[in-house]
Formats: sequence, structure tokens, C-alpha cells
Amino acid sequence: MALAPAFGSPAVCTPWTDEYTPPATIRVLRTERDEVPPEVVGTVQDVDFRSYVATTMAVEWPEHYPIATLKAGAVATKQFAWYHVIHPRGKTVVQPDGSTACFDVEDTWVDQYFYPEKYGVGMPAGPGPKIAKAIDLTWGITLRKYSRSTQSSRFFLTGYRSGSSSVCGEDANGFKLFHNSTRACGKDGLTFREILRRYLMPNLEIVIAGRHDVVGSRHGDATAMVLNDDGLQVAHAWSLGAPGADPSSRAGVRIDADELVGFQSSDVSDDGKDDLVWLTQTGARSGRITVALSDGAGYGAGQTWFEGDMAVPLKGARLMVGDFHADERTDVAVLARGESGGMAQLVVLRKKAGNAFGRPVRWWSGPTEMGTVAAAWAGDVSGDGRADLIVREHPDQGGVRIKTAVTRSPLPRGGERMGGLRVGFASAALDPLKVKTIPGDANRDGREDVLMLVGSGGRAAVVRLQGQLFGKFKRVPVWVAPRAAPIAVEKTRLGAADVDYDGMTDLVLFSRHPRGTRILVLKTRYDTLKSGPGQVEPFDWVSVRPY
Repeated sequence: MALAPAFGSPAVCTPWTDEYTPPATIRVLRTERDEVPPEVVGTVQDVDFRSYVATTMAVEWPEHYPIATLKAGAVATKQFAWYHVIHPRGKTVVQPDGSTACFDVEDTWVDQYFYPEKYGVGMPAGPGPKIAKAIDLTWGITLRKYSRSTQSSRFFLTGYRSGSSSVCGEDANGFKLFHNSTRACGKDGLTFREILRRYLMPNLEIVIAGRHDVVGSRHGDATAMVLNDDGLQVAHAWSLGAPGADPSSRAGVRIDADELVGFQSSDVSDDGKDDLVWLTQTGARSGRITVALSDGAGYGAGQTWFEGDMAVPLKGARLMVGDFHADERTDVAVLARGESGGMAQLVVLRKKAGNAFGRPVRWWSGPTEMGTVAAAWAGDVSGDGRADLIVREHPDQGGVRIKTAVTRSPLPRGGERMGGLRVGFASAALDPLKVKTIPGDANRDGREDVLMLVGSGGRAAVVRLQGQLFGKFKRVPVWVAPRAAPIAVEKTRLGAADVDYDGMTDLVLFSRHPRGTRILVLKTRYDTLKSGPGQVEPFDWVSVRPY
């Protein structure tokens, strides 16, 4: 049966406009093949979008490819179809019953090869477990191209072909992936983010929207621990950006402050909601890692995910969380004093299947005086998908210094798994009391930045230290507080969350107020900030610790 699709005005076919959450369905024109029932040929089907992507990948991205290549392919396959949903081409067809129907894509190589009767989910030739894993682990990722001239970015049409080269990246053109050479990239040990960058640069944004979403609204939340009169740290969350959400505090789990090394927040259960993680010291070198899972309304009871030898001294140690293995799972890490004076060391506990972390593995050691370390975080500064070490130091001679150590890629099997700790930013002129810092991907390029709130001449300013390939930072001034609304930096602490669900990490300010603590969101807009929602909470600011 020959089909003659018509092109009309690009009216909406599948009613979907969201560029950060995939559509639920896609409209597919079915064509004639051996196993397609005659009554299906020439019709338009509403297909579950995830099943569509999986079925297409079963043909176009074979199961035997390396998992990193399949992840990159999953992102490109999904975005190609998604693009045609939100950018309709006005395609219609007269169906066998005489009705006219619009469609987003055709089930042939004209668009993507969709043949569920032979390659569908659950079929012998259908998508296997590696393809399913690749789709699941990248489902929340979108790609955009940035334009400096317009200070904006666009959701763009991805593509892919077989390609003629078997050398990783040799046929890259900035817009398409090529099967043969991306397969070589995966075999070479590149992560899927490295593959995407190699083929789709320049100006590529690898976007995950909704950072630090605790309650499951997709929007990031403001969170802080508040020390109560009983000496317990009480977790609080405020949904300030989700439309229709109750912005009042959601009190949660209570943690005994005694022997507490630190607390962090990340989605360790892989359900899209950030959980609470804390480390308690039980001995000089032993500890207990406890996790309270988010249930959408608050945190559940604490569960022990690791207990025993931490392999490092815990006095003065720093807890952090991040994906050090580039497997889209959150690991736990501890930065601690070294075994000799003037040295520091980092151990990583890998997230295991289920509710557990593995034993500590030495990741890095080097010269660093822990007494000068004011803060430490895990963040992907290099953009390869592996967490790196970010350290803020207050040198004895004064000022503020930010250092980074980049996790090696491909990841070595043993020995030092990070490069040396190097200075990414330093200023002897800054007063540490008037400089507050927090990491986050503020320009959604897939690299961790450091946002700095700096007090200067009575007017606070925000500077973005923009993450670069080798762990360096580029200093970008982005905002100065208006004279009518001054901010006392020394009486402000910082949080970070993607409050407005656009993939850019926003600043959350917790400032001293006559009635307690004022929470204010500054929404990131590339090289500027925009004042967002805020409110005052009756908590003594001295007892408030954002996380």
C-alpha cells in the first residue's frame, strides 16, 4: 500500500510543549511491512513514548554496543522524536477509513525505524536489558545549543547515521552521532557525556532540570537543617518554585548532632527525589552512613546503608556526595586528614544495588592542610560525568582559594583515581567572612560551577566561577544587589536548587532577619540573576544550615 502523506500548516499534533520532560505519547504513521496487520497499515497510532524510543533503539542502536554508546544513542534517539512532537511539520495522512489524521513521525528510515511487531518491547528481537538501562539512566537529560548573542539556548534536532569511520570522533560534525565511531568511543572508555561533547560541540548544553527536588514536584526545593532546643538537627524543606505547591516548611527527620561528621542531599534511591544522607562517627576511623529516603511529603525513617571502617580519620573530615563512577548513581565520599602531617586523602563508597554503599576505596591523596579547608564538595567540573573534588581554602596568609582535583577518565582500576589538587581560583584581597560559596551548574552546560556571594562596599555581588574542561574556573560577574534591597553577606548562608525547573541552578539565600531567617531565591539567567520567591521563617539564623 503506497502512502502519500500531505504537508499542511504546522499545527499541533501531539499536544506537548515541555522541553525538559518527555511527552507521554507520540503519533506514528504506520506503513506496510510483512508482520504489520493489514488493518494497521496507513493508520496513525498513539504510541507510548518510552516504548517508542526502546523499540526504535532495538534496530538502530544494537544491544552489543558499549553501554556509554547506548546512553548517548538513547539521548539522541529520544530527542529526535521529541523534537518532532514539539516542532510539528504539519504532516497528515488520509487513513483507510477516510479520516484525515496528523502524525509526528513516520515508522520508516524517513524518520526512525519503528517496527513493534518484530522489535517491540518483550519481543525476542526487541530491546534488551542494556538498552533499557541506557534509556532509564538518561531519561531526564535533554540537549540544547547556546547562543551568546541572544543569551538563550534552543532545544535542537539531534540525528545519527552509520558513519564511515571507526575512529572515535573522526566524523563529528556538531549535530549528529555516528554509530561506528561512537561505538569506538565507548570501547575507548569515554563516558556518554564525553561522547556527546565530542560529537555535538560547540555550545552544547547537557541539561538535567529540577536539581535538588526533595518533594517530587520536579522543581528544586530550598532545604536547611535547623538546630532545635534538644540539640537535634531538624531537616526542613520549602517548595518555593512549584506552581500551586504549599511553600510552608515541611519538617522532617531529626539527627543527633553529637558525633555528626556531616549531612548532604542527593537522589540515592534513583526515584527522582533527593534523599538525606549523613555520616556519624562511631570511632576514630569508623562511622555509620544513614539515609532517610524522601517519600514526597518528607523524609522517612533513617536507614543504615553502611557501618564500619571508613579507612580514614573522621575528626575534622568532610562528607560529600556525587557520581564518581559515571554510572548515574550517587556515591558517598569523605575528605579527611592524611596519614602524615600536611596531607589529605579522599575515599569513595560506591553506591551498590539496593540500599547500601560499598566499602571505602582510596580515590586521592596529596598535600593539603585540612586546617585551612573551609568547605568541600563533589561536582563534575570537567563535564565528563564523573564527580570531581572542589575545595574551598582559607590560607593562613588570608584570602580565599578554590581548588579542584579532577577524576581521571577513563577511570583507572587502581591507584590514584584523581589528578592533583590544583588552584582554580584565588584572591588574597577577599575577606572570607564576606564570601559565601556554593556549587551548582548555573549555566546548564553540564559542568559544575561555583557561585560566590561577595560583600563589597555595602552592596553584595554574585560571581560565577564557571567550570572548565580541566578543572579550571572562568570568573563571570553576574549580579549586584540593588541599593534598595541590600544583602549582608556575613549574615547570609547559601543553598542551591533549580527552583524554576529550567536546568540552571538557582541561588537560595538564608539571611538573618528581625523575625528569624529570610529565604530568598535568586533565579539564574545565564550572565545575570533575577529575584524570585521568598519568605521569612521564625528560625534563629544562627541555627540554620542549608544543605
